[in-house]
Parts: sequence; C-alpha cells; structure tokens
Amino acid sequence: MEKREITFKVCDARIGYQSRKVTLGPEHDLVSDFLRNGLDGAGYSFHSDQLAIFIEPRIDSGFPDIVLAEFRLGFYNHWTDARNGLTSNELKMLSLLYSLGEADFDMVRSTMRISSASVAKSLELLYDAELIERDRVKRKWKPLPINETFGIKRLVAVEAKVCNNQDVLEQAALNRWFASESYALTPTKPDAAFVERAKRVGVGMVSVTRQRTFRRCVKPRQFALPSSYASWQFNEWIGRRLSADGGSR
Repeated sequence: MEKREITFKVCDARIGYQSRKVTLGPEHDLVSDFLRNGLDGAGYSFHSDQLAIFIEPRIDSGFPDIVLAEFRLGFYNHWTDARNGLTSNELKMLSLLYSLGEADFDMVRSTMRISSASVAKSLELLYDAELIERDRVKRKWKPLPINETFGIKRLVAVEAKVCNNQDVLEQAALNRWFASESYALTPTKPDAAFVERAKRVGVGMVSVTRQRTFRRCVKPRQFALPSSYASWQFNEWIGRRLSADGGSR
C-alpha cells in the first residue's frame, strides 16, 4: 500500500481548517524536535504508513499542540463532495445519532435544542453525504455502520510543556474528549508524584532523555473512536484535504 504522511500546519480555507499562528520559544522547539525525532521512541511508535499530523489545530476546546491521526487510506477513495460542505452542526448531529443508535426528528430537535428548520437542513445534508439513512417505518434516522463513515484508526493528542506542572496534565486530560490516546510531552523525566497523577487521569507521558531521544514514561488509557464530534472533525479534514489534493489514490 502506498505510504502517505500529510501535515496540517497552516490555515486552509479550502477545507475549513484553522490553526494557531506558531509562537517561537522553548515549547515550539520541543514540539519541533518531537516531530522530527520523536514519532518513534522507546516504548511507543506513532509512525504509520498513513499518518496525518495536525499542528495546533483549532477545535472548540482550544488548540492542542499536536494531533496525530493514523488513518485507513483506502477509506477516503470513496469520499463524496457532499461531505465537504458539512459544518460542526452536522457533525454534532452525526455524533448524537451514533450515541443514540437511532432517533426521530423530535428527539434530535429536543436533544440538540435547535430549531426544526435547522434539524431538517442538517439531516438532509447528512443524508446527501451518505452518512445516515431513514427508517420510514419507524420514522427514525440512524447512522451507517461506523467502518463505512469513519476512516481514523487512532487519534493521538500530544500536549507539550517545558515544565512538569499541573497545567500540562489538565490540558492533556481535556484532550481525551476527542482523542483515543492523550499524552503530555515534557523535556525532562517527571518525578514519581507527577507520574502517579498522570496515571490517575489516564494521560500518557513522553519525555526527553539525556541522550536527546524520546521515551514513554506512562502508557495512556485507551478510548474508543469517534468519542465526540471533534473526532469527526479530524476525519473530515483528512478526507477534504485528500480530495482537494486530487484524491487519495
């Protein structure tokens, strides 16, 4: 299979992707070093034949430093143009339908607390994008099987801080709402108390050794995908980028 690695570093209006402007400094240097030399390290590997690298992407919870998405390349061969126009409203509705299994119009409207017109519009867009289907007997909407609609196998968030402080753990823990794995990245080996706090919140840890290599100190808790509509956002960015660049073949 063709090897592919794509990087999302700057805003791209074609696909609705936004990122934060890079701020130079020690944390930027740590992130850059990790991307150059740390995707394979002691006790872990983030390398894949198909890997998407997002640098400070904008999502509703903020700007995670790095998000790594291992994806099924063949999945995006069948990307439809209708998916390129989906907004966060549709992705939230799609995530809701997957969590419920199926829902009628009124349940979607009451749960999302939006107008009937907005519900009708988003359902139509999701249907045109071949993401949901309608059971006319039950008068309910339900999503297609996840392996037909979601191409990411692994979604890893990495939060970098030059100091082993509570802030990096809080942000890394927050990133669990969209990622299957969340890591804190630090320039020095953390102490035992810091390691225990990371384990309690389910966050993995990667640190820099004296030999300037990267080592995993704590293995993160694993979460199923997609865990939220933000998980879908990364999936859509990959599909739109491959489509805009001329297809994934």
